[in-house]
Amino acid sequence: MAYMVILCYRCGRALIAKAGCKTRLCPYCGARVALEKAKKLASASSADEAAEKLRAFNERKRKR
Repeated sequence: MAYMVILCYRCGRALIAKAGCKTRLCPYCGARVALEKAKKLASASSADEAAEKLRAFNERKRKR
């Protein structure tokens, strides 16, 4: 199963979503994010790979 790392349009936090789904509920602010309209940061073939890409994105964001 494929995964994507996307940005929530409301709070700007990065989250993981399964590819092929239409929406994802943001765990941080509760917004329903439409995956086809969301900004895609990365894609991954496994949940572990997606989690690693999410951690890397968050680390880069913290260093700014």
